[in-house]
Amino acid sequence: MTDAPHPQDIPASHRPRRWFVPAAITLALALGSLWLLRAPSPTGLDTSAAAAVDSAPQRPVDQATLIDTPTHGELADLLAAGHRQLARNSLSRPPGGNAIETFLTAFAREPLDPEVQAGLRATLTRLGEQVARYIREGDTAEARRLHGLARDFAVRAGLTTEDAWRGFKQQVRDSLIDALAASVAAHDGRRGQRLVELAQALDPDHPDLRPWLERGTRLPRPGDVLDDHALPWVFFAPASDTQPALAVMAREITRGEYAEFARASGRGPARCQGRFALLRLFQSRDWSAPGFAQDDTHPVVCVSPEDAEAYARWLAERSGLRLRLPTAAEWRRFAGPAAGDGDCERQGRGCEGTRPADALDAGRYGLRGLHGNVAEWLADCAGDCSERLAAGASWRDPAGREQATAPRAVAGGRGYDDVGFRLVRELGPDELPTASPPLTP
Repeated sequence: MTDAPHPQDIPASHRPRRWFVPAAITLALALGSLWLLRAPSPTGLDTSAAAAVDSAPQRPVDQATLIDTPTHGELADLLAAGHRQLARNSLSRPPGGNAIETFLTAFAREPLDPEVQAGLRATLTRLGEQVARYIREGDTAEARRLHGLARDFAVRAGLTTEDAWRGFKQQVRDSLIDALAASVAAHDGRRGQRLVELAQALDPDHPDLRPWLERGTRLPRPGDVLDDHALPWVFFAPASDTQPALAVMAREITRGEYAEFARASGRGPARCQGRFALLRLFQSRDWSAPGFAQDDTHPVVCVSPEDAEAYARWLAERSGLRLRLPTAAEWRRFAGPAAGDGDCERQGRGCEGTRPADALDAGRYGLRGLHGNVAEWLADCAGDCSERLAAGASWRDPAGREQATAPRAVAGGRGYDDVGFRLVRELGPDELPTASPPLTP
């Protein structure tokens, strides 16, 4: 370590003069006193600069500088949550986690924010799409519920005078018209009535809907009697994606109706036999003389399935209707299970011959004779089609023999004294027959 040089080691020419230090101190004290005596007091300060600032016009405080901007912070979180809810279709559910509540909360905080406004309109558009989907699917209860929520949402969001609300109403109206048109084409009276009630609740006075409301109220329901033809047609099923709407005759074709066809067409009688009467197997009989007493009100028997199909074609040409024999599946649907005790007077079982076609008790859809009086030819065949299907019990079947009503195969190309037929009618989408209430059983 190098020691500092001692003062005695410094040359005399470099040593400080001792008289200078006290003189410097004395001079400094004198100058300081003089400054203090001449300094201004605090009340004498010049405030002209401060006055200029206070008197200048003041701009209002920008509140946006005091809180998060609309695209940041809590508002941004609300907007992001709302768009996630739209993406997963959480429009009105669950409580506390749906787009309606989320965007209304954002609207309450920043009503003029462009992103909030865009979210409100997007929500209303999605609500319209969802209401339209419920209408297409026939869920009128959900359509009504969500429409009410959408209307309340539009009011609270201030959208009822904007294009978004007009677009919502048009979307709902279009879906109602499409659904009503589909119901009319399918002759679906039950669905049509639900849609009419929905339209009357949501948009009752719009002129575009009025004609469809009128048509919707006229649609038939299963069991209604169609009033557009002399034969008693009963509506039984609306159209599906693969099948047309169907009506079925309330009873079998009578001997008097078949006689008119035979005279007009010149068609000769088919061979006829009894299904179980072997002793009379080769006795001569036909539809005009079946071996027991009949009048023109009884169902025709002793006709072959080919005779029945020829009659359907003849009547279709005369009437303009689309007529045919029913299939086994259709017959099961409109016949339903056999009911009652199957006695002769009420159901035509265990009798000595037939009874008038419309004299028996009405069953499902008001149809008569499905489980008694005569069995009925069907459109189906069995095996190599040398056999045809017939369904329903007849006067030959004893009461209580329920298995006799099921479709069964019998030899084709001939008639039987206990087998007749009824027809079904296919209804086209442009037909709109008037209907009456169901037949009284």
